[in-house]
Amino acid sequence: AHVIFCFKAMSSFSAVGLFALITSLLLQQYSSVSGPEQIHISYGYDPAQMFIVWSTDVESTSILHYREPAKEHAWHNVTGESWKFTKGNPKGLQFIHRVNLTGLTPGSFYSYQAESNGIKSQEYNFTAMRTDTEFRPQFLVYGDMGQKHGGYIMPQLREEVKNPLITAILHVGDFAYNLNSEGGRIGDQFMNTIQDIAAVRPYMTTVGNHEAHYNFSHYRNRFTMPTTEESPFWYSFDIGLIHFVSYSTEVYFFPPESDAEKQIAFLERDLALANANRNVRPWVIAFGHRPMYCSSIAEQDCGKVKSIVRKNLESIMYKHGVDLIIQAHEHSYERLWP
Repeated sequence: AHVIFCFKAMSSFSAVGLFALITSLLLQQYSSVSGPEQIHISYGYDPAQMFIVWSTDVESTSILHYREPAKEHAWHNVTGESWKFTKGNPKGLQFIHRVNLTGLTPGSFYSYQAESNGIKSQEYNFTAMRTDTEFRPQFLVYGDMGQKHGGYIMPQLREEVKNPLITAILHVGDFAYNLNSEGGRIGDQFMNTIQDIAAVRPYMTTVGNHEAHYNFSHYRNRFTMPTTEESPFWYSFDIGLIHFVSYSTEVYFFPPESDAEKQIAFLERDLALANANRNVRPWVIAFGHRPMYCSSIAEQDCGKVKSIVRKNLESIMYKHGVDLIIQAHEHSYERLWP
């Protein structure tokens, strides 16, 4: 069976959302400069790794302090890398810091603090990826969440991540509306808004059409996923009984055309390996931004007889028996069993 989900965008507006936005702007205006902000984590290339990424307004050190509280009181220090991010970001924070934390014990609980310019963040916690298949992971899944009109959902998301059963978050494209808006300031505000959840649960993403500005520079710089050198737009990971694969629908709408061919080659390899491993992980779940099917009356690709996304991806998903596809883009909720 093949099921396709199209998740509703976080586009409603409320007085609570307005208050949260104004408060966020006021706090940001008077916050300490130079210290870490916009902290978020994501799975690494294997279960013993975790990426930790943050931003600062000046060039400074990239130090991560971490420990496993159940086993030790002393903190370990790791120095990461940083780079200057200016393309399409003239008014945003321009220094991105990243640490690839390695040598973690799968399933263990860790505490950490990011440090730049001698200023430490508050202490956050995460659980390293589990490698066993005896548990049932739970996920927060959404797409098309903006800063100005999506803030109302943040109190609920903050409550959700208090549940230790929530394993990770999947954001299926379209961030902030837009990450590059106001010279990058909206992107900074959005990344600070999600920090409470993204700093404690792996925030796994896929690219959407709203990230296309400046050749996807904000997506390329702000998010680190376990991708290959070939492209930052597709990757996969295993957790529990599931093999996840993230792909880009934008390769069919923006140059270069060669990316579309490279992605299909990646999907062929990745899904073939996933099928060979069905005895261990029987579920294969894919997620990408634009849907292949929808009942929208608007002139969207998914509603056309000759859908570009469907033409390029439907056959390979059927060929490899993908069990579930999660998609966003349409600001409505549908689930289909084609």
